[in-house]
Amino acid sequence: MRILGRYILQEHIGPFLFALAVVLFVLIVNFILDYLELFIGRDIPLSVIFELFVLSLGWMFALAVPMAVLIATIMAFGRLAADNEIVAMKAGGMSLFQITSPVLAASVVVTVGLILFGHYVLPEANHHLSNLLVAVHRKKPALEIKPGVFTTPFKDLSILVDDVDDRTSTIRGVTIQRTHRTRPTQTIRADSGHLIWSEDGNVLTIELTDGEIHEVDSSEPDKYFRLRFKTHEIRMNNAGSELVRTQREHRSDREMNITALRGKVRALEDQLSDVRQKARSEVVRSVRSSLPDGVADSTAVYGADLLKSLRAEAEREAALEREINRYAVEFQKKFSIPFACIVFVVLGAPLGTRIRHGSFVIGLAVSAGFILFYYICLIGGEQLADRRYLPPFWSMWGANIALGIVGSWVFVRTSLEQSLVPEPFRRRLRALGPRRNPTPSGPETAP
Repeated sequence: MRILGRYILQEHIGPFLFALAVVLFVLIVNFILDYLELFIGRDIPLSVIFELFVLSLGWMFALAVPMAVLIATIMAFGRLAADNEIVAMKAGGMSLFQITSPVLAASVVVTVGLILFGHYVLPEANHHLSNLLVAVHRKKPALEIKPGVFTTPFKDLSILVDDVDDRTSTIRGVTIQRTHRTRPTQTIRADSGHLIWSEDGNVLTIELTDGEIHEVDSSEPDKYFRLRFKTHEIRMNNAGSELVRTQREHRSDREMNITALRGKVRALEDQLSDVRQKARSEVVRSVRSSLPDGVADSTAVYGADLLKSLRAEAEREAALEREINRYAVEFQKKFSIPFACIVFVVLGAPLGTRIRHGSFVIGLAVSAGFILFYYICLIGGEQLADRRYLPPFWSMWGANIALGIVGSWVFVRTSLEQSLVPEPFRRRLRALGPRRNPTPSGPETAP
C-alpha cells in the first residue's frame, strides 16, 4: 500500500506542476493585458512592474491551485486507467477509495496550506499591491482623464471632457470645477483645450480656448460673475513625474486575514443591532410624543418627520447589512476556495478512470467545464450576497456542495462499476434511437 500510494502521488506531481504553470501563464497574460496601457502611459520602471507582478502572484496562486488539482487528478487517473493499472490494482483487492486515498490525503494537506496562505501571505500581498497601485495611479494623474466621465486627477480640480485625443493631448468639450480654500468654486467651460507638460514632466499646463468662467459672488451669493476668454491657462505644479509610495492604514476586505474579517463582521453586527434598537426607541418616542390625549389609533398621528426618520434608518440598516455580507463573503471564501481541492479530487478521480486517457488536452477540456461552473457560481454568489439575495455561507459554499454531491455520486457509481446513466434511462434512450431493419433472408431451399 505504501509503495502504491507513493507511486500514485508521483503520477500526480508532474501533471499538477504542468497544469499549475499553464493556469498561471493564462492569469499572467491577463494581468499584462490589463495593466500594459497603464505601465506604458506612466513610464513605470521595470523594477516597479516586476514588483507588481510578484505581488499579483498571491491571488493568482490562490485561484490556480484548485484548478491545477482538478486537471492533474483527471490526467493522472486517466493515464492509470489507460494503462490498465487501475484494473490491476482492483484485481489485487484494492477499491477505488483505497486507490484515491493517497490523493485525498494530499488534497487535505494542500487545503490546509491554502488556508494558511490566505491567512498570513495573501492579505499582506494584496495590501502591498493596493498601496503600489495607488502610487502608480498618482503618477501623471492627468492620464486618468476619460471622455464622458467626471475625473479628479488633482486634489482641487474635477474635469469632464467630451473627447480626448491621446496622440495630440487635445481635449474637447471641457468642463472644469476648481475649488479654492478662500474663494467659491469656479466652473470653467471651454470648447477645446491642450495638455502641455514641462520638460521635467512635473508641471502640467491646461491651455483652454473659447470658453467662460463662472463664479459665485462671495459677498452676494445670489449673484455670480461670468468671464469670457479666448485663451485661459491652468497651471498644475507637482503633476506627478515621480513615483511616490504611500502606506495606507485602511485595509479592504481582501487585505484582511481571517481574524480581522471575523472581528470586522462582529463589529458591524453589533453596530447593526444598535441601529435597530435605536430605530425602535425612536419610533416609540415619536409615537408617544405625538399622541394627544384620548387618541387610540397611533397611525393617525404619524407625521412626515417620523416616516422620513424610519426611511433613513431602514436605508442605514440596508447599508450595514450589505457591508456585513461583503466581509462575511470574504471570510467564507478563505475556506471555500481551498476546500475545492478536496471536492475536485472526489470529482476528478472517477472521471479520469472513465475517460481512460491521460493527455493534457483531454484533462483540460473535461475540467474546463467544471472550473467554469465553479467560478461562475463563486462570482455570481458573491454578487447575490452583496445585494442581500443570498446568505454569505451559501453564496460561497453552494458550488462546493453541488460539485461535491455530483462527485460523490459519480465516485460511488464508478467504484461499483456501474454506468452513470441508470438502466431505465438507457433503455428509454435506446428506444428513442433509430431502429435497425432486419436483414431480409432469402427463399428457403431444400437440402
